[in-house]
Amino acid sequence: MKHNRGSMDLQRWMTRFQTTGNRLIESWMDLLPDVEMTNPEAAVYIEQQRQAHVQQQQNLAGIAAQPGQPHAAVAWTDELA
Repeated sequence: MKHNRGSMDLQRWMTRFQTTGNRLIESWMDLLPDVEMTNPEAAVYIEQQRQAHVQQQQNLAGIAAQPGQPHAAVAWTDELA
């Protein structure tokens, strides 16, 4: 992914560089195996990530509740609906 700018306009060069980078990423994504949402391993992984995120948000909310601590974003809950 070599792109020398040379005498090319900076904006045009940056656009060309980003386009080439996006094409590179997309070409690598074609090599990944397709994973269906019904795959049990995928469902377990997603649930683990969701639980880890909820735990992290609860920890941040606990820290933010203490006086003198910085504000922390609290995850959306059904109670806020």
